[in-house]
Amino acid sequence: MKRFLILIITVLFFHNEITIAQNLEITVLNKNSIPMPYAYILLNNRPIAVSDTIGMAIIPQNKFVLNDTISVSYLGASPTWIIYDQSLKNTKKHCFYLDETGYMLKEAVVTYQNVEKLFKKSFKDIPILKYKCKMTASFDVRYSSPDKQYHPIIGTFEASNETYLPRFWSWFDPPIKFYSQSDTVGMLRYINYNTHEVLNLCNLSIFIWQTKNKYKAKPFYTYLGEKESFKVFRFSYPQSFLKDYYYQIILYLDKDSKYLKHVEVDALNDQSDNKYFGSKFNLTFDCELFKNSNSKMGTIYLPVNIHYTTQPISNRKVDFRITNISIK
Repeated sequence: MKRFLILIITVLFFHNEITIAQNLEITVLNKNSIPMPYAYILLNNRPIAVSDTIGMAIIPQNKFVLNDTISVSYLGASPTWIIYDQSLKNTKKHCFYLDETGYMLKEAVVTYQNVEKLFKKSFKDIPILKYKCKMTASFDVRYSSPDKQYHPIIGTFEASNETYLPRFWSWFDPPIKFYSQSDTVGMLRYINYNTHEVLNLCNLSIFIWQTKNKYKAKPFYTYLGEKESFKVFRFSYPQSFLKDYYYQIILYLDKDSKYLKHVEVDALNDQSDNKYFGSKFNLTFDCELFKNSNSKMGTIYLPVNIHYTTQPISNRKVDFRITNISIK
C-alpha cells in the first residue's frame, strides 16, 4: 500500500512538473515595476490572454510556434513585442516593461493609492443622456470583408432614444433609419448592429466611472499626468463587469473647468465568437456640453467626432466614423 501511494505521488509530481513546463509565464509591469492589471496579450496581433490583477498571464506553450510575435497592448502605453524563439521557449517566462512617458508629468508624481482621490477632485460629474429624443448624424464606414475587399459606405442616419428601456446605459435601441446610396454590398444590417453598439459604448464609457453610478465596478486607476491643458486618467476594468469584455478607458479632463473633453476606449474579449462584434475594438470621441431647451432635462455630455474600429473573429474589419451629430 505504501509503495502504491508513493507511486501515485510520484506520478502526480511529474505530471505537475510537465504541466508547468508546458506553460509560458508573461508578466506585464510599467517602468516603475508596478503591475499592469488587464493588459492585453496578443499572438500575431490576435488576442490570446489578459494579465491578472498582479500583471501576470499563464499561457500554454502549445499555442506558440517558433518566430511567432507576442505583443502587449495597454491604452496609454507604447506597444511592445517579442519573438517567440528557442531561448524564450526554454526559459518559459518573459517580463514586459511598458513605457507611459508619452504623457508629460507637470505635477508631483501621485502615488497609485491616491489616484482615485485626485480623480474625484479633477472632474465634474454630469449626467448621461437619459431623456426621449432623436439623433441625426452622418456616417462614413470603411468595411473590409474576409477576402480583404474594401467597401466604402457613406450616408446619414436617424436614431430615436426611448426612456422606457430598462438597460441603464442604453442609447437608441429602437431601429435606426439609414439613408445611403453607396451600400453596394448590402451591409446596412451589419452597420446597423455596429451603430447601436457604438452609441451604447459611448454612453457606457461616460457612465461606468461616474460617482453616482450604483452599478459601478472597481477599476484599476492610473494617473498618466498632464497633456496640453488636460489631466489624463486611465481606468482598467475586469472581464466580469460587462459583456465579458476587458475595458481600458482614458479620460481627458480640462484642468480649469474639470469637464470631460475626450475619451479613448480599448476593449478585448479573448473568447469572443460573435461574428458581428469584434474580439477587440477601439473607440475614441470628444465630449461637448449639451443644454436642452427644457430646463428640466439639464446639461449632458454629448459624444461627437466618434471613431470606432473593430476586427471581429470572422476577419471582417470596420473603420467607422460618426460626425455632424445633433439631437432634438
